Amino acid sequence: MNDIILELKGLDIEAKDIKTTSYYLNPIYDWTEKDGRILRGYQVNQNVTIKIRDLDIIGDAVAKSTEKGANQIGNISFTFDDEFELKNQAREAAIAKAKEKAESIADQTGIKLGKIVNVYENNYISGKGYYTSNAVLESSAYGIGGAGDESLISPTIETGQNEVQIEVSLVYEVK
Repeated sequence: MNDIILELKGLDIEAKDIKTTSYYLNPIYDWTEKDGRILRGYQVNQNVTIKIRDLDIIGDAVAKSTEKGANQIGNISFTFDDEFELKNQAREAAIAKAKEKAESIADQTGIKLGKIVNVYENNYISGKGYYTSNAVLESSAYGIGGAGDESLISPTIETGQNEVQIEVSLVYEVK
């Protein structure tokens, strides 16, 4: 795991973006009728969560991690760094569009709009999915020559597109 973390840092992933999320050390026993329980050794499981800010290196991070011994990669998700600010921007645009639409309807119908008396908001993020793969990655991570081949192939990880959407309904006083 230390080698994996060094590889990730070598891809310019900052230490603040690498976090150990679990670490388990468990004894492994063999059972025999003659001797009963015999300690055979220990098994260590360590999970690390990384945040990759440069989306162009996602495949390299996966490939280099598996090359250094990672055997499970999963829960890949694509999120925003500053979701709050994006929601504020989306809300501002939604309010402007709602006002424009209300004024257009008022002009077309002859209604006179008064002050806004209420606001309703719905917001959601589209495309924010969580993808899990718990498959053990073996020689398929390498080039045609198999596990001994030095030509490591980085998997293609498609980032898609995330959107912040805010729907706003304005309630006007009618004159």
